[in-house]
Amino acid sequence: MRYIILLFLLSAGLLTAQSDRPTFGGSGTESGTFTGSNPSGTRTRDKGMGFGKKAAQNASTNARLQQAREQTMESMETNGPVAPDETTTFDESAGMGLYYLETGESLYEVADYLEYAREELDLGDGESVLGLISLYGLLAEEASTAGDEDLANSSWTLAEDLIDDFFADEPSDDDALLINTELGYMYYELGYNGTAGYFFDAALDLDPGNAYLAYMVASCRALDDLEEEALDYLDYALSLGLLEDYPDVDIAEDSDFDSIRETSYYRTLAEDYGFE
Repeated sequence: MRYIILLFLLSAGLLTAQSDRPTFGGSGTESGTFTGSNPSGTRTRDKGMGFGKKAAQNASTNARLQQAREQTMESMETNGPVAPDETTTFDESAGMGLYYLETGESLYEVADYLEYAREELDLGDGESVLGLISLYGLLAEEASTAGDEDLANSSWTLAEDLIDDFFADEPSDDDALLINTELGYMYYELGYNGTAGYFFDAALDLDPGNAYLAYMVASCRALDDLEEEALDYLDYALSLGLLEDYPDVDIAEDSDFDSIRETSYYRTLAEDYGFE
């Protein structure tokens, strides 16, 4: 009986049916680079915080990096700094690299520590992989700010090589979800919307009920002027309960969707879900 009632409510329009999972495709992915002048979107990303700030946030919330940092601070108080080629564990190398990034020491010394951290890294530890990606990002941002584009680009290349190695190692679903999600935000901050959308969509494959991931794919597709895909993903996100699960989301004020706001599909969604 409950099934019959549910069918009646859906057919009467009293409940909103979940939309079909959209198919991602179109623009492909772009290679990230700090000197490339062609990120795929030129409009301001409404949910962006700036790549350096995002990398710093990732580093500050990464449990493995913070553990390494604490161990480094304790060691520094009693033994002083350890040279890059004398480090023996990931925590030691990564902790020293983070320490020197925070204290503004030589960026090339930071690069040396991260080289040894990569040698000691366990690709099966998603938290550590994400931590090292964040450190590469911080180093690239600092180098770019200092005008050293060679170091910025080499750091970014090392990050992308690590990403390739991580996925080639067939990670667990939990680790793949973590890395895909964070890579989505990383590329979104950089303005590489096709690449960001690709990683958000890969995360959505692993967590298909996550309304916010679908919303982020919609944002990326809208920023790339891929109207149909953007609207399909937005429809999907709304059908998953985006506005109920994330009450702070304000689609009407999100400039990511400016390119699709005047479409009949968008206006129908706005009317059906009451966000404009």
